[in-house]
Amino acid sequence: MSSQAYSRRRSYLRGSGSDESSDTGSEEYQATPVDTSQSAFEIPGALSRSRARNTCSIPALLVSLARSGIPGPRDLKVLNLTERGMQIGKGAQFTVFKSHPRAGGLTGRGYADLEGLAVKRVNMKVFRENGVDMTEGDNYQLHLRNLELEIVALCHSEIRNHRNVARLIAWGRDYIDSQTPVPALFVELAECSLDEFLQRDSAWHIKHHLALDVASGLEVLHKHHIVHGDMKPENVLVFKINDPKVRFVAKLSDFGLCTDLLGSVKNIDVYSYAGTNQWNAPELQKRDMFEKLTGIKFEPPLMFKFDAYSFGLVLLSIFCCGGKIPLSSFGEPTARIEAAETLIRQEELPSSLKSRLYDTVPQLLDSAPSKRPKLSPLLLKTQELSSHIDWIKAQKTTPGEQFKPGQAVPELNQDASFWARLNINVVKDIMASTSFSHANMNRMTPNLEPEILFGPALRLSAQPEPGYLQHTHGLMEIAASRQYVPAQAIYGQFLKAHDRSLPSLAVLRGWEQRALETGSCLPSTYLSKEEAEVARELFRRNGGHCGKDFLSLENKFGAAYDFSTLRKFTPAKDLVIKVDLEGNTIMHVLAGFGKVPELSQILKTSRGTLLNARNDNGETVLYKACQAGQMTSLRLFRDLEVDLADFATTKEGMIALHWLFMFKDADIAEACRYLAGENSKYINKQMAPDSNSSGKNHFTVLHYPFELPYGTPLHWAAASRNFVAMRVLLENGADINALCSNQHPHSTPLSLAVHFGDVEVASFLLAQGANPHVVDIKNRTLLHQISYRLPEIHGSIPKQWHYWIRHGSWEEHKYHMSKMVDLLLHAGVKLDTIARCRPPHTALTTAASAGVYDSGAITALLQTGADVSAINHTGEDNALISWCGITPERLDYPVAYTEVMKRFAEVTEDLDYATYLSQTALHVVAALDTSIEQFESSVSTLCSQNPPPNINRKDCHGNSPLLISLMGVFDVMRRASLLLDHGADIHVVNESGENFLGILTKNASVMDEGSAASIRAMLLRIGQPLEHSWKTLEDSSSTALWNSCIFARPKTLNMLLKLGLKTRLNAIRSRNEKQTALDMALDYGEASRIAHMLKLSDYRKPAESEPLDKDHHLFDDKQGGPERAKEAYWAFPTVIKTLQDHGAKRAWELDPQYDCENIDQPADYDMNDIYNNGFSPSNQPHREHWNVLYELARYKPNYNQSALERAISYYKEDVFRPQIEVLEKWAELKEALQELDGEGWIKSSSKDNLMVNVRWVDGILEEVDPPE
Repeated sequence: MSSQAYSRRRSYLRGSGSDESSDTGSEEYQATPVDTSQSAFEIPGALSRSRARNTCSIPALLVSLARSGIPGPRDLKVLNLTERGMQIGKGAQFTVFKSHPRAGGLTGRGYADLEGLAVKRVNMKVFRENGVDMTEGDNYQLHLRNLELEIVALCHSEIRNHRNVARLIAWGRDYIDSQTPVPALFVELAECSLDEFLQRDSAWHIKHHLALDVASGLEVLHKHHIVHGDMKPENVLVFKINDPKVRFVAKLSDFGLCTDLLGSVKNIDVYSYAGTNQWNAPELQKRDMFEKLTGIKFEPPLMFKFDAYSFGLVLLSIFCCGGKIPLSSFGEPTARIEAAETLIRQEELPSSLKSRLYDTVPQLLDSAPSKRPKLSPLLLKTQELSSHIDWIKAQKTTPGEQFKPGQAVPELNQDASFWARLNINVVKDIMASTSFSHANMNRMTPNLEPEILFGPALRLSAQPEPGYLQHTHGLMEIAASRQYVPAQAIYGQFLKAHDRSLPSLAVLRGWEQRALETGSCLPSTYLSKEEAEVARELFRRNGGHCGKDFLSLENKFGAAYDFSTLRKFTPAKDLVIKVDLEGNTIMHVLAGFGKVPELSQILKTSRGTLLNARNDNGETVLYKACQAGQMTSLRLFRDLEVDLADFATTKEGMIALHWLFMFKDADIAEACRYLAGENSKYINKQMAPDSNSSGKNHFTVLHYPFELPYGTPLHWAAASRNFVAMRVLLENGADINALCSNQHPHSTPLSLAVHFGDVEVASFLLAQGANPHVVDIKNRTLLHQISYRLPEIHGSIPKQWHYWIRHGSWEEHKYHMSKMVDLLLHAGVKLDTIARCRPPHTALTTAASAGVYDSGAITALLQTGADVSAINHTGEDNALISWCGITPERLDYPVAYTEVMKRFAEVTEDLDYATYLSQTALHVVAALDTSIEQFESSVSTLCSQNPPPNINRKDCHGNSPLLISLMGVFDVMRRASLLLDHGADIHVVNESGENFLGILTKNASVMDEGSAASIRAMLLRIGQPLEHSWKTLEDSSSTALWNSCIFARPKTLNMLLKLGLKTRLNAIRSRNEKQTALDMALDYGEASRIAHMLKLSDYRKPAESEPLDKDHHLFDDKQGGPERAKEAYWAFPTVIKTLQDHGAKRAWELDPQYDCENIDQPADYDMNDIYNNGFSPSNQPHREHWNVLYELARYKPNYNQSALERAISYYKEDVFRPQIEVLEKWAELKEALQELDGEGWIKSSSKDNLMVNVRWVDGILEEVDPPE
């Protein structure tokens, strides 16, 4: 590849700007000006593992995770590490935890699923500093960068699976409080670190094994151009293994200071090597004098020599110093002599090992970096010793990375698949932490990599919520403007799909050209056929689908690019050296780029032996040629009669024929005849994941459709929409009804085309004889498969993306779906076939099911007369009821909602059909929090039918649509008024005895003033003066009074009292609760007081909790949203005073038989729990505000004694550890608990909630840590 072409391809994929040589016009699309200077996209697979920055953000960390394939996330929000784990280490950057010894799953103290794992959590501050958010602090971002480096170091499969590198199991998030997620890594749990292990009296052969392990681990890191950067015994972990001769194994860990030489050569200097000063090479002690001290200029590869020096010190530490740092004088020029003398004094070492160390260690400690040897276990080779032989055997027999059934393997979590599978809460937290919003998206995104824009857009569509389309389009818009080619390739169709303005033709042509030049399979829309083929040919010339690997090559392998110098290249043995992360050789590169003259020359001199070279994935030179569609290379191999006996990869079972769609149309037939083998024996070769790839069914690619099925070459030809390749494969004997690796009946090429809405491919396959009558075990037909989605068959990409990209606008989508349904019906598929589910469902009810809502399929099926009376599998909903349960904003095409609703209403005979909950379509519409315009449209549509539905029908709880609408969140009164206009009964009462007054007063989304205004408006609708209207509702209005007290609504309460409810002020609510209105206000006021302190306890410093306080986030969630909860918190004393002013009494005052302790009162919480949350009764927040609770509290005469007995009982059950402050103030409890222990020790807890044992001796407090 020419340097110009190479630079051009990288600029496209990195998003660094437009191609100046493009003949489609220089105009670029940008919604608003954005800074594109820091784009850093690399093609998936050619991982740009280290970037030109010293800090990292959460979005950037997610990009690295997307490229690494590390499984995750594991979310620890329910059981966070601080409470349920045990801290086993803490440094400046990370805190390490393991499961608590008393592990018992969700009910125990530890994590059942953390057994054998350690969790490294990033250290961070919870609070804001100088007004700067915690995620913006340099220290936190530096810690994130170190976490990213750990991921980078372990992203390669050979490193991740290596016996002497600590395994990274997964990534996840812990919560140091209820609002703050913190990144964490899950790693295998060690016995201890090497320095701790060596403090024991270990035999020499164990030390030898551990030294060999460290050398082996460093060797694999250096092989992949990674410098450890902090080599010392503390960063080596020791594990016990089940081998009688090699009982322990050492593994490198802590890669937070590593350096990736392959990804950031231009950004490395002598200061880039961090290390620990005592373990660093002498030339690093005075880095500003490096050249003067060493006599050489710094080059990045010298960093391997820095690791080598540290390894020399580690060897001395292992064999001579018991894990401690060797004498400081080893950093001086006499280090080599001192090291040799120290080794000679080790009498326990066998002479052969001592001799080997005597030679090796001084070399490693040489003052000249360039003279230090390359790290390898060979440095410690002693074949005559059994310890070395045993170690070699253990290396061969120790298994690599194993996966539990169902566990995601790395390949499942890469690129588009990573984002589509990512926990939606992670995406929401990322958007919140980076202030994502459509309004400020252009302002805040310049420093973000395009993937962090594209990825969340994909994930938000996979689990759509109201408003997701706005976010999706905003993210895609900026990604496209930032020159992210996968986004540009499809964004034009996104705009069409939702009737948005398209950019200029020049921009669209530029997008399409870049897409085709980088591997898009989509048909050309804006380029001519000739222009499109030129772009596709450039993709092939630049390496096709294997170019992503070759782009990671460095200058020292420049012969791979400058083919004119290849004749000067070194002997053939150098041509099999692995030159990139995937283990490709120069031969792979030449074949992928179609350099036939150079290939021919080398093959002649090597007599063809180099064709057997395979990369780390088992891919041959011929395979790489096919990935790039290089017909010239293929002809050369054919002429050399290369054997096709085994061209499958070792992992996925793919063969070269899978890439048939990559060749030019004119070459496909010729390529197929050669690659299919004798008698076309490879024509139906099926991909299959290896035993470790549990659940993997798709191969990821850069462009849409982002995933290719694990099937036959015909599956790939169909997925890429290459009709020539499909026809040629079928002519050569391909099975048109072949299944994918999972053998699901609906994994045929036809079934997949039907599901993805590809009418042209489906029509072609049916014309060629594909079976349209295939059904699965549940009797689902191809019509069911239009909407029925199984990730193991259809992949992880959201369904609506297929529609938007393949069809475009709603009108175009309806046209395509109508053609698809007609096509299948014409082929003989039955329209209303019932699938054998419980309960059964048809294709229509499948399309209308909750979570599916396939509007295009519904429209097409209704047009053909599908049975609308059938019920589906979501709980006896018919299609109409199911459709009423979706908000338009969550649909693939929101514009479709009204059209489909009208069609359903017109063809549904019984609009009063009800589910097992007695809910009709009107009930479902009333319960849906959609826009008021949509609500009005749906109600009007249903009520305009003849006959109309019964608007006053009650559900199983006695609620009519009117009462349900009053429970809503938005535009409550407008909704109620619309239903009243259509004949709703305003006097309706539900089974709980509540009328509209009771419903409105407990609606937690309505503020107090809104509640009072709504009640007044509803009373006026009765058409009489308020006092007369009230009389018609009086018998069922007590609940409204009680709710006003429970939800602290003073304005509403005053209004109800003035209307006449004062007569019921002291009514007892029920026989069980035995509470009056005043009891309820006191009870719920105490709950609000406690909830506020519980939330504040997560933010210990009052000054730093103030910003959250202002945002209403620290109040009782049971009172409603943040604003309503804050209103209730401050309103309770007013409500209580209003009740007192009107003569309200507590139940025990009205009748002595009632218990004065029938509600929660301050003393119950203040006895101990208040101290656990960092407060005391005197310094609690807003103490004067809550005086009324203390004034009206009443306790039985024996309350103190009963409380003491309860406390002692709880203490004995080990569920109560009194605070030290409580013990000092509650003398009776202290004395009672001291008597329980012979020495007077009490199990207590400190102000920080740390467990501690205490006692008082002569009035002096003694504290000790409790035993584990």
